[in-house]
Amino acid sequence: MVSSKEKILLDRAVKAVKRGDKREAVSLFKGVVNLNPTNVQAWLGLAWALDKEREKRFCLRRVLEIDPNNRYAIKMLQSLEEKDKSIPNISGRVNNYLAEEHSRSVNVGRDMHRGVIVTGNHNKVENLQEAVTCFYHPQEPAVGQCPRCGKFLCKRCTEGLGGLCVDCGAGVVEEEKERLKKDIIKTFMPIVIFALIGAVLGAVIGYNQYESLGERIFNTLLFAYMFAGVPIGWKGVGLVFKGVKATSFEGLYWLYAIRFMVALIVGLFLQPFVSGYLIIKFWRRFKALSRQKQRVQQVQMMLSQRFGKA
Repeated sequence: MVSSKEKILLDRAVKAVKRGDKREAVSLFKGVVNLNPTNVQAWLGLAWALDKEREKRFCLRRVLEIDPNNRYAIKMLQSLEEKDKSIPNISGRVNNYLAEEHSRSVNVGRDMHRGVIVTGNHNKVENLQEAVTCFYHPQEPAVGQCPRCGKFLCKRCTEGLGGLCVDCGAGVVEEEKERLKKDIIKTFMPIVIFALIGAVLGAVIGYNQYESLGERIFNTLLFAYMFAGVPIGWKGVGLVFKGVKATSFEGLYWLYAIRFMVALIVGLFLQPFVSGYLIIKFWRRFKALSRQKQRVQQVQMMLSQRFGKA
C-alpha cells in the first residue's frame, strides 16, 4: 500500500522529471525509496535522473530484483551495456546477474522481507532475452533509440522528429519556444527602450520648438528612429573602441559620449538592414518551430492509443 507521503513525493518527482530538473528529481526519488525500497517507479526515475552509469546500473538492478520482467529496466540496461565495448551483449550479463541473485537468495522469507522476488524459473531468463520492441508499439521491433530518454522506437516512431520520441520531441519544441521568446526579448528590448527615450526627447524638443502638431509628431518619430539605432550602432563600433581605455572619470565620460554619437550616426544607416535581417531570422525560426509543433501533434494523435494497433 502506497503511503500518502510516498505518493506526494512521487508526484513531485514526476513533475520535476517533466521540467527536466534532474537534481530535484534525484532528491525526491531518493526520498521515495527511503520510505519504500520496493517502489519500482522511483528506482526507474533514479536510473533516468542520475548521471553516472554505475549508479544507473545499480538502480536498474534493484528494479530487476523487485520485478525481474520489467521491460523498461531491461531495455535501459541493454542501452548501457551496448556502450560498454568490453561486454559484447547483455544476455550473458543478465544471466550472470540472475544467477548471482539466485545464489544469494537462499532464505525466501528474508528475500520477501526485503521486497526481493527471485526464483530459479528459466522463463525469466527467456523474457529477459526477448527481442527489443518499440516503447509505443510493443508488437513492432525497435530500429532506433531516443537519444534523450533512451526509449526504443520502431521505424514509424523514429520518422519526422529527428529520431526523438514524441515525448522528448514535445519537450524540445517547448524548450525552443522559450528560447525563441528570450532571444526576441534580448534582441529587441534595447531597441525599444532607446526608441522610447528618443520619442520622449523628440516630443519635448518638438513641443518647445514647433507650434504645428504635425511637426511635433514628425520630430517625435524622427528622434525615436534615431535613438532606436543606437544599440545596433553601439555593437557595430564596438571593435573600433575595444582597445581604447580611459584613465580618469572625465576621460571615461568623453569616451562613452563619443562612442554614443558615433553609434547614433552608424545606427541611422545600419538600422533598416539589421532590423530587417533580425525580423526575417526570427520569422524563419518561428515558422520552423510551428512546423515542428504541428508534426509533434500529428504524432501524438497517431499514438493517442498508446498500445493500440501500430
